[in-house]
Amino acid sequence: MSARIYISSLGCSFLFAMTAFRLRPSPEDRLVEKVIFGLFLLLSLQIALRPVLTFNPGALNASQRAFGDSPFWLAFNFSLIVSAVLMGLSLLFAIVTDITSDLKAQGATDALTGTNNRRGFEEKALSAIANGKLHPISLVVCDIDYFKAINDDNGHLAGDRVLRQFAALLNAHVRKNDIVGRMGGEEFTVLLTECTLNDAAKFSERIRALFETSGTEGLRGNSRTTASFGIAEYHPGETLQQLVNRADRLLYAAKNSGRNRVCSEEAEPIVLPLPERHHALNNKLPSP
Repeated sequence: MSARIYISSLGCSFLFAMTAFRLRPSPEDRLVEKVIFGLFLLLSLQIALRPVLTFNPGALNASQRAFGDSPFWLAFNFSLIVSAVLMGLSLLFAIVTDITSDLKAQGATDALTGTNNRRGFEEKALSAIANGKLHPISLVVCDIDYFKAINDDNGHLAGDRVLRQFAALLNAHVRKNDIVGRMGGEEFTVLLTECTLNDAAKFSERIRALFETSGTEGLRGNSRTTASFGIAEYHPGETLQQLVNRADRLLYAAKNSGRNRVCSEEAEPIVLPLPERHHALNNKLPSP
C-alpha cells in the first residue's frame, strides 16, 4: 500500500507537470494563460510533496478509521477540494477573458476584410508609435483606383471581392508588428514598423504590381484592379492625424499623376491641397 501511494502520487504529479510544460506561457501571452500554467505547476508540486510530508506508513497497520483520520488522508481530501475550486475558477476566468477579447476584437475589426477598422487601426498605431523600439515608422495610405466604376460595372458583390483580395494581399506581405487597417470605402492604411521611407516604397511598389497583375474573378469587360499609394515617414512629436494627412496628400499626388503609382516624400511629388474628405479624422488624436 505504501508503494502504491507513492507511485500514484508521483504519477499524477508527472501528468500535471507535463500539462504545465505544454501550457508554458510566452512573455506575450495573457495573464489567464500564465495563471493556468502556475496552477498546474502548483498542483504538480503539492501532489508530489503531499505523501512525503504527511504520510505515515504506520497508519496502515492501524484500523481503517485511524488511517481515515491520518494527516495524509485529510490533506488528500482537502487538496482535492481546493484544486477543484481553483481549477473551476481558472477555467471560468479563461472563458470570460476569451469572450471579452472576442467582443473587443469584433469592435476593432472590419467585418468585410478581416483587417482592423478605423478604431482598431488608430489604437494599435498609437501604441506602436509610443513604442520607441519600433521606430523608424512609415505610413502607407492606399486607395483602389476607380472603385466606384468597378461597383457600377460589376455589382457590389464583385466590389467586395476586390476589397477582400486587396486586404488579403496586404496581410500576406506585412510582418508581425505591422498594422493593416481599412479606413473606409476603398481606402486602406498600413503602418510599417522598423521601416524606412525607402523600404516602405519598395513594399508599396510590390503590392501595386501584384494587385495590378492578380485580376479579380467576375470583373467584366476592361475592368482591372489597380491602386495608388502615398507614403510618409513618422516625425517625432507629430500626431497620428498629422502623419495620416501627409500620407493622404501624397496619395492625392499619385491619383492626380495618373493613378496606379507610388508617391513618397523622398520623391518630392507635386503636393496638392488636401480636400475635405468624408472619412477624415474629426477628433485630434493625442500625441504619442
